[in-house]
Amino acid sequence: MPFPTIAALEELVPELARLANTPKSNQTQIDNFATLLQNAGRLWTIERSLYDSYSDFFVEIEQEWFDCITWSEKFLDKIPDVQHKSLEYFLLGEYTTFSKNQWQQEIIKKYQISPTILQKILFSKIFQVTDRTLRNNFKRLTKLDIPKLKKSDRTKGKYKKVIENFYEDNLDLTKDNNCAIAVNNLSNFLNDGISTIAELLISKINGEQRFFIQAEYVVSENIQDLAADWADNLREIWKQDFISPIQIKYRSASQNTINSYIVYPVALHYYQRAYYLYAVGETPAQTNSQTFQWYSYRLERILFLKELTWNFSDTTKLLKAQIYPGDRVNYCYSPTYIQEQLELAYGLSFYRQANTMLLRFERDYYQRQIKDTIRHSTFEKIADLTEVKNFIIQQLKSETDKGKKHGQEKLLAKVEQNCEDAYYKLRYRVDDNDAIVRLRSWGSNVEVILPWDLRQQIKQELEQACNLYKF
Repeated sequence: MPFPTIAALEELVPELARLANTPKSNQTQIDNFATLLQNAGRLWTIERSLYDSYSDFFVEIEQEWFDCITWSEKFLDKIPDVQHKSLEYFLLGEYTTFSKNQWQQEIIKKYQISPTILQKILFSKIFQVTDRTLRNNFKRLTKLDIPKLKKSDRTKGKYKKVIENFYEDNLDLTKDNNCAIAVNNLSNFLNDGISTIAELLISKINGEQRFFIQAEYVVSENIQDLAADWADNLREIWKQDFISPIQIKYRSASQNTINSYIVYPVALHYYQRAYYLYAVGETPAQTNSQTFQWYSYRLERILFLKELTWNFSDTTKLLKAQIYPGDRVNYCYSPTYIQEQLELAYGLSFYRQANTMLLRFERDYYQRQIKDTIRHSTFEKIADLTEVKNFIIQQLKSETDKGKKHGQEKLLAKVEQNCEDAYYKLRYRVDDNDAIVRLRSWGSNVEVILPWDLRQQIKQELEQACNLYKF
């Protein structure tokens, strides 16, 4: 799916480029910028409606040659309340909050516009225009350096598409057995570090693609199509203004069961070589409580998926009351909330309780593999050894178990003995397998000092693994 980068908008309306890096000091300058950005947004939307079959705005036009009226009628059928939709809806409505924020920051920085004024422009209704304006937009699309439409020489007011697969021909594809990457021009909205990599993705060097990404997907090929079908179904459901609940039949590996559940789908997440559906509702691990819970469903383990109405059953009505306490979805059941929670602690199961682990890395391994790396936003080095000792004392001071009390003394002595090593704190989700997998990957190079229960769990697993190699 293409993104409305600054470069893409300036290609449609070159006059925008002349306003860059100039503060908008009076209302005339602001109005001029608003008009040009609105025009670019309208051209961008018309272009996507003709070429981008994945867009919410895409319209099917059977005739090779068509006029602006034909397009307008089909576009109105697709979006009946089009005149009440904002510039933000058409430009950014299909993209993540992160992408929207990055885009707005780039616009503010390049065009020297205030956030308040930009928001006002984004709220403007770009299709509250005359038929003449739309006809002029069609003409504009024929006169670009790279035309998006071709005008008929024989019949007045008739146009046709330039290339049927316009977007596909303008994407660089990097393919591997397990990976297909489609990259458009992202460099204008990605941060500096990522945009450098993006430049490698979108450009060949002397005719050769020199940059590849291997995104391992562990799901077997015979059920990948099934998972893709569920993703397509969810995409259609998420296009609704009032998202419906779904019923799924799910094979739970942790519970070793196959059951049906009614849930409210919120987001898909690719994580650790598989896709997960974050949803709220009934779960494989649920008790008899009437409060519905979060759960991450492996997409390929969904055996059946069906869209329901909110009046389908008592369960859907109760779920609706929790998700929609008013006419808007509760913020705690939104994709933005998920992103925020994932940042607060390491692990896929963001809905689990969080705790802090204290880790020790041997000095040489730290210098070679850990130093200056980012494992999670909460992965933090403790420079002061006194702080490490205080953390141990604080965590174990209320323990009444004699074994843990004795363990505290040994841990403090061990820290003193290994004072040259590196100590880190990391917030993690309790009982989330991802934290365990991360610790296993470090192997003997890391020691879990606390929490005590996690330390004992890792110890027991290592002993069991060691027993496998004994004769």
